[in-house]
Amino acid sequence: VTIVSTEYTRAGYDFIGWNTIADGTGTTYQSSNTFSMPAADVVLYAQWTLSCTDPVITNPGPQVACVSFNLDNLPITGTNLTNNKAYYNNSQASGGTKISGLITSTQTVWIYDEDGTCTDEESFSITINALDDASLSYTGSTYCSDASDPTPTVTGVTGGSFSSTTGLVINAATGVIDLSASTAGTYTITYTTAGTCPNSSSQSITINAVATAEAGPAQTVCADAATVTLAGSVGGAAASGTWSGGAGTFTPDNTSLTGTYLPTAGEIAAGSVTLILTTDDPSGPCGTASDTVVITINANSTVSAGPNKIITCRDETVVLNGSTNTENYTMEWSTDTGVFVSGENTLTPAVSESGTYTLTITDKNTGCSNSSSVVVTKDISKPNAIILSETTVLTCETTSIELDLSLIHI
Repeated sequence: VTIVSTEYTRAGYDFIGWNTIADGTGTTYQSSNTFSMPAADVVLYAQWTLSCTDPVITNPGPQVACVSFNLDNLPITGTNLTNNKAYYNNSQASGGTKISGLITSTQTVWIYDEDGTCTDEESFSITINALDDASLSYTGSTYCSDASDPTPTVTGVTGGSFSSTTGLVINAATGVIDLSASTAGTYTITYTTAGTCPNSSSQSITINAVATAEAGPAQTVCADAATVTLAGSVGGAAASGTWSGGAGTFTPDNTSLTGTYLPTAGEIAAGSVTLILTTDDPSGPCGTASDTVVITINANSTVSAGPNKIITCRDETVVLNGSTNTENYTMEWSTDTGVFVSGENTLTPAVSESGTYTLTITDKNTGCSNSSSVVVTKDISKPNAIILSETTVLTCETTSIELDLSLIHI
């Protein structure tokens, strides 16, 4: 028997075929199907389903995420969709079950919707990538500010950027730390990758201030005024300092940074002495600091004003006999009560009055001076003449006398 192809209609329903049992649990036949007619009559029951509109799901396409993907943040869109739409971990044909929330592994996700017998199903891929490896390390965690600038080793994804807080001077591209330009302190350095799934890691470092010592500028003094005023200073992590290197006398003591130093006779004879200023040892890994200053001691000029002189009635002026072995010099005579007659600008001036005459020689090369004095006295008293005789009276009997003249110079 062939089932006749006839379009049957029913308001609000669609005809879907025939069945040997009214509730549709028997044998189903469609129009134009054939079957063998048994001896008894066969009753076929029309089967109906509610009319529906096919839902159309918009496929979102491949999704890529780092670490996880939240399905709740991806709305299901399309046309004629119903509240039955949902995500599934497999196709309907393969018995997929609903899923939602976070997806933490790469997989295929199905979208399914149905309106009665009207259905639609789409699938798309979700790729989950791990975060970049941002591993880095510096050779140490504690540095002195005068150490070599450290460079990090990036064992993860390269090409990222480095950052930290104010006070640390760091190259954002290479991570090299400028220790001397940074402020002492503890910092956290963050390295952030620039890959598909950016990640960051951090390392803490501490920069310790170093002690600094400044012994001051080199000084030059003369042997007759060899006391030196020191100009030392300490800074950074240092709180104090000590002078050494000289055998002379530090005043008030060798811990006074700006005290004085008196060289020994041996140091004066040697012409110089080197002093060392050393800081105290600050806490932490950074040690002491030291600096030196050279004190040059120039010998004084050699000078002699010559022997003492006497002005007399015969020698109303005398010539002084000054001398020096200094080659490049300036000279100056001075006196308290004396009088220069001539040659005051020479080593051998003529003078006419008693007094102390001082010759000062200054070495033009070193500026060091030396002086010598000579005393000129004046003796111009007249001698007394005394005539001595046994008799001083001439008479007729004594017509002559013998005179004896003596000079007494008082």
